[in-house]
Amino acid sequence: MRIIRLQLSSFRNLGELLWEPDGQFNIISGDNAQGKTNLIESVYLLATLKSFRTQRNRELVAWGESQATAATIVERREVVRRYSIQIDKESGGRRVAEVDGKRIKRLTEYFGGFNVLLFTPDELVVSKGEPSKRRRYLDRAVFNQSPGYLETLRAYEEALLNRNALLRELQQRGSANASVRAMLEAFDEPVARLASRVIVRRLHYLADIAADFQEAHAAITDSGQSVELRYRCSLLRKEIVVGEETFETNEDAVMECARERLEESLEMDMARGFSGVGPHTDDLLSLMDGRGLRRYGSQGQHRTLLLALKLAEMVHLERKLDFVPILLLDDVSSELDQGRGRRFLERVEQAGGQVFVTTTDPALVKPDGRYARWEIENGSVRRLKSGGKS
Repeated sequence: MRIIRLQLSSFRNLGELLWEPDGQFNIISGDNAQGKTNLIESVYLLATLKSFRTQRNRELVAWGESQATAATIVERREVVRRYSIQIDKESGGRRVAEVDGKRIKRLTEYFGGFNVLLFTPDELVVSKGEPSKRRRYLDRAVFNQSPGYLETLRAYEEALLNRNALLRELQQRGSANASVRAMLEAFDEPVARLASRVIVRRLHYLADIAADFQEAHAAITDSGQSVELRYRCSLLRKEIVVGEETFETNEDAVMECARERLEESLEMDMARGFSGVGPHTDDLLSLMDGRGLRRYGSQGQHRTLLLALKLAEMVHLERKLDFVPILLLDDVSSELDQGRGRRFLERVEQAGGQVFVTTTDPALVKPDGRYARWEIENGSVRRLKSGGKS
């Protein structure tokens, strides 16, 4: 998979831009605030319909302009498709997306043919931050391989909202008669069914990447440190060791556990006015040499863990979808020491996909294979040189 052409108009500070990147390794250098991350952001937006920097689409429109447009031509296994997004500031950042010139009506019509993986320094919150960040990361990874997962996740969130609304009503009343309890139990059925699907999809994904993650982490660190992932599941009341524990992820069995757990927690849920168990409370834990990384890990260990997860996801997607996703690395050279950075880039090159790396110091990024160096200044991109082996 590769981007053939990227065209932007009034997207942040990038003005009118028409760019044809190299099909393999693109190194984008420049001082801070020149537009490097904006360029990466535009690609991510086109692939995911979301920015990784803001939830307000209107912020993507250049100062003094009313609209921004991002468009790209993507080739995947000799099939060429065109993706475009228009953002209107006057309507509060309303977004209009098209595929091959046709406006999409449902999100699932857009996804499936354009996959990117992103690493930015801000993603350290996945490893160091709150559980919600790790759940979001995990759901995004599952979605990347199976776009239909988005509908499952949204259906669960809607069912959960309905249950919580009734719980809040019961909390305000202070009591619940038999008919209201029966109504609440009826809400439990779709919550349990959809919760089991979310949990099973997450666990299947983690099981699929377990070996690749271990191998990637060992290759980057070259240290012999042991690393372990665990999925903490509130409905199953256990921590599942990823890749080391045989666990039957049968959807019916998980659903039965979910039903029992929701029934057990009913009194407490009514007292607090919300559902206290479910995949919306689960967590992805990481341990290094047996110690929790969130509490005891160094900055470098957190970075390495995330990069190993990205490499594992890249390998898994190639195996699952039969193509290598586009990799976006924002300022990754500043996040790793020289040895780990070199080993990470070696693994990226071995995958053979299209890569975009931003850096303030191009001397820190030295690929062995074919590459193109670009410089960005005041939103304008110019090619410096190409090099390496084809």
